[in-house]
Amino acid sequence: MNSWRRLRFRFSQAAIDAGHSVDFLNDGAILLHLKPRASGKALAINSRASDQWDEEVRLELTGAEIPDQLEVDLLHTENGVTIYLAGEQSTVFSRCGDLHRATSISTPATIATEVEPASPALPLVTPRIERIASPVPPEQHPVPTARPPATDGVVEPAMLAELVRAAAGAKDWARVAELAADRPETLQGNRPAEIDLARALIQLGRGKEAEAVLRRLGMNGPPDEDVAYHLGLALQKQHRYDEARQFFLQCLAGHPNEARYVFEAGRTTAQCVNGGFGNFEPQPTLIDEAIDLLTRAAGLMTRDGRPHRELAAMLQGKGLLEEALAALVEAQRRSPAMTALYLEQSRLLVRLDRIEEALHQARLAAAADESNDAASSTIRILERWLDARRAGPLSTGTLTDPPGRSRPGSKVPA
Repeated sequence: MNSWRRLRFRFSQAAIDAGHSVDFLNDGAILLHLKPRASGKALAINSRASDQWDEEVRLELTGAEIPDQLEVDLLHTENGVTIYLAGEQSTVFSRCGDLHRATSISTPATIATEVEPASPALPLVTPRIERIASPVPPEQHPVPTARPPATDGVVEPAMLAELVRAAAGAKDWARVAELAADRPETLQGNRPAEIDLARALIQLGRGKEAEAVLRRLGMNGPPDEDVAYHLGLALQKQHRYDEARQFFLQCLAGHPNEARYVFEAGRTTAQCVNGGFGNFEPQPTLIDEAIDLLTRAAGLMTRDGRPHRELAAMLQGKGLLEEALAALVEAQRRSPAMTALYLEQSRLLVRLDRIEEALHQARLAAAADESNDAASSTIRILERWLDARRAGPLSTGTLTDPPGRSRPGSKVPA
């Protein structure tokens, strides 16, 4: 016997007018896209296979009367999906059998959803429904832009946590924060989801909010390394570098060779050396510790130029300019996309009185980003500097004095 399951849902008139859509997903990929058209007189359908959208199919409502709401029945079996519009069988999508592997369901407030019991008991799960809050213009069909479900409907804690984790996995930090904004208490007790929320807030520059989430996680004792690490990042965002440093050092105590712990400890110690952008008194006695940590981080992060970049700043602070330049060159080799390093090398080369090389680096910076005004102004200054050098020292008496004036020490004509 073929197992089956029916999903029935309704688009309210408000949902139709707003252009809301419903998507069925499998592991985040859209399999089926449904969108009411023309005040509920039709339903536009797309399906997706092998990363390609099929041609849009429009199901017309047979009755002349425009309904207040549009009812859609979707019957899916192991062999495919049958769609019914307003109680009448309309079309069959045999290529959407993958709906059986989709998971969970979210109910937007604008759609009244009813899931009928399966008969007999099935190993199938109900597919996820997703509403597109910002409908795509008609000219963009049949390629919808899908988003995870909004939280303005009834969302179970486990479902919200799943959505948060999925958005965090996609590094959609704004979406993570949006999902948790209305009901942050729903995530409490789900540690991985709460850490993902804290990560999102850190990425969005909302360090104080991230700190509150992480402090709550560590209320029952000292925070573990994962919480301590993210607490350090949250405190960094608030320029509280001395406090952040303590959390990174705590992480290092348990995992001395964990690259991210070593790097953040080194970077934060460097900020303490410099006084954290003027937020507190500099601590120059920490400079050797910062250099040691950043050197270790550079050895652990062999494809990342950031440790060498931070190290170069500390080496300059000790007057080791040649060593600092070598660190910047290595940072550029490891991270060629980090174009800011061109200008940093240029400035350091000026300090070393290697003006031609400094000009070359400034030109590379300008070529990498034509809108870089700092690079353009540096080029102009260095070109004039070189022109003045090539002209040689100015000779006394070569400048013309204005009429009626003389230079100090010059003889006044009799």
